[in-house]
Amino acid sequence: MKQKLKSKIIKKDVIDLKGWKIRKGTKIFIVKEFDLIHFRTKQKEHFTKCFIDNGTDDFNLMPETVFKLPIKEILEKTYPKK
Repeated sequence: MKQKLKSKIIKKDVIDLKGWKIRKGTKIFIVKEFDLIHFRTKQKEHFTKCFIDNGTDDFNLMPETVFKLPIKEILEKTYPKK
């Protein structure tokens, strides 16, 4: 089953929640964007869940990650839909 997700290219280096660096120019597939409110400080934080393209075209083999920045801050361009 092939999923239809938005594919984007990031324009600056991003560090995800695990501490891994995602290099600029990397293609990502956005799964979900969501906001969470911190239970102590009551501040809203924006998160983006995505797959990182590794050239296999199979989402089961792509690494999945979450980072804190809104997607608008790190995008370079949108790939055309097929």
